[in-house]
Amino acid sequence: MNIKIKTIAVVFMTVIALIFLTSCGDSEEQKELNRQYIATAKSNALSYIHDKYGFEPEITDAVQEREYGMFSSTPLTTVYVRMNYNNRNFGVYISGASKNTDGYDNYQQEDLCEYVKKYIPEPVDIEMKGGYVSTSYDSFERECVNMYQTYFDGTNIAEMFGEKSCRIYARYIGKDFSDVSTDDFPEDFFASELVNVTLLSYRSEDTYKSDGFKTVAEEAIYLESYCTLNKSETLKRSYPLGKIDNMYYYVEEDLPESVNIREITPDNPANWDNEFFTHEVASKAYSIKSDSDCTVWIYFPESDVIKEDNKYQAFVFYKDTDEGRVYDLYYIHDWDDDYVIANINLIAGQDFNFLFVNRKNRK
Repeated sequence: MNIKIKTIAVVFMTVIALIFLTSCGDSEEQKELNRQYIATAKSNALSYIHDKYGFEPEITDAVQEREYGMFSSTPLTTVYVRMNYNNRNFGVYISGASKNTDGYDNYQQEDLCEYVKKYIPEPVDIEMKGGYVSTSYDSFERECVNMYQTYFDGTNIAEMFGEKSCRIYARYIGKDFSDVSTDDFPEDFFASELVNVTLLSYRSEDTYKSDGFKTVAEEAIYLESYCTLNKSETLKRSYPLGKIDNMYYYVEEDLPESVNIREITPDNPANWDNEFFTHEVASKAYSIKSDSDCTVWIYFPESDVIKEDNKYQAFVFYKDTDEGRVYDLYYIHDWDDDYVIANINLIAGQDFNFLFVNRKNRK
């Protein structure tokens, strides 16, 4: 089964299980307590917002938090109260066990983002993940970010970010970060060790990805460079790519020229046959070699792999060792729609030969 299909199936079953766990099991007495917690939390949230900001928002929803065990869940007294004011949706996380105004909210997250954008190059988009409330409850976990008790007045950023960790991510296309430094920010911006800013530059609009903020080599086919800034250090990294035919490659901690890569005639695909599978060549074959130990990532275009019905592809390789020629295959995660991505650990002086094959079940 395709990994994507497996993942969807697992997620679907998990969601069904969570729905089941949260919709049954509570006694009538507990259900009445739940209603009381939610009602009290709503009242508390209104008082909290009025005390902090001086306005009266509209309550649009409220979700009680639950703690999950292996086969059951327990209702807690904390509630996420969804609100709206002046067409701005936000939430308040607060307890409903008793009357209080000890809450957290993310009403000002847009204001915080606008503040940060004044000190960095104008991004394609920006995301801030700070002031976390500690929760793993799926119903509102993703909304429960940038939640602070402190009121942001435009001058107290150190106090805001000092509450809890704050990670800021901004994406760009073809942006040079060579001149970016912590000196570009207000003196108190990085007062806390918990503040981290990451700027990511993608190669072009075609390689721009909006579904994550990764700085790992797996993303080097799309990501050109990044810059991370915090109180302790500023780290900058680029991802120069090599290319042969339609295939790209990236050498960790080095330049593409540090390896030699060439197209070759593949060995007989029968070398990978066993009692379960036969194999047929499904792509060009390449040999890669380096004078030193290194890790190379390859990005093989899906369009260059010949695919046939009732067969599936495998990334196979062969290399010469002191014990003779070794034939093996890599397990490839189907995480990308355009490229098959794999990393190769090269041993100095050793030819590493690879290609794609179609695998057909003998039975």
